[in-house]
Amino acid sequence: MATDFELSRIYAKGWTAGRRSDIDFEAPGFDDELAALNPYTFGAERERWATGFQDALKRSQDQRGRIVR
Repeated sequence: MATDFELSRIYAKGWTAGRRSDIDFEAPGFDDELAALNPYTFGAERERWATGFQDALKRSQDQRGRIVR
């Protein structure tokens, strides 16, 4: 079982991967694509990476929708 610190680093790795990705989290088949990208095979580590990845995608999409001045 990973420590809280290790889980935070795993989340950050997922976040980084999500920021680099251009897949649409609302597209059909997103869950399958996410599962294929996740480097962790099971447990809290897999869940934490996926959460970081999805959070980054959502933030990126939110920022693209904003008008930058």
